Amino acid sequence: MLESEETVVNELAIRTDSLPAETPTNRIVVIEFPSHEHAKAWYASADYRVAMAIRQSASTGTLILVEGVEPASAP
Repeated sequence: MLESEETVVNELAIRTDSLPAETPTNRIVVIEFPSHEHAKAWYASADYRVAMAIRQSASTGTLILVEGVEPASAP
């Protein structure tokens, strides 16, 4: 439902600090789409509506659409 030939799902377990400390998190899931439009179409899809209902009943979180972020290269 999430991962396909066009998308890549990466789950990052990292140390984070929210400033101010209102929303602590220790997990970030990054889903890569071919385009901004593709991401918005996925969010509006019937398939994601099913996944969203499951996600919202099992966890809390915020979905943020970010365009143009490139992976960091190793030093």
